[in-house]
Amino acid sequence: SSDIGGNLRFRYDWTTSSDTDWYAHLGINYRGSNVSAITGTAEFYDDNLRVQTGNTSGLSIQDEGGTFGTVEIDDGQGGTRLPSNSRFVNPSATTVGAAIGFRKDNWGVELFGRNLTNEEAEVAQVVGKFTPEVSVQRPMTLGLRFSFDYE
Repeated sequence: SSDIGGNLRFRYDWTTSSDTDWYAHLGINYRGSNVSAITGTAEFYDDNLRVQTGNTSGLSIQDEGGTFGTVEIDDGQGGTRLPSNSRFVNPSATTVGAAIGFRKDNWGVELFGRNLTNEEAEVAQVVGKFTPEVSVQRPMTLGLRFSFDYE
């Protein structure tokens, strides 16, 4: 897990003279960089992907010291070597969401935005696979929500 992470949420509610209930909401989430996978597997999995597709993942790899396993990989210079004891690095990410809306009687309207910074927030997924996969967060989303309460 990362050294630091957290979120902040702010919400302000007010009522206008026409008895309309308004609100504004802001949420900020931060995840510090962290490493994923079982120690030792990153360079080995990246080489598996290179053998299958001709390309590596392009993910950052953190060397944990020493070597991993007994299966040699291409050393990039025409020879082979044991893969380093390494893990994939997930970069830090900050996401922001906001909303403003109102309710009057039994209906409401809300304008919202998710991932307003359009942060990819990559996370390497490797457990139970022999090649790395990356999950990314949904892109920036803006929307308008209508609600109606049946009484």
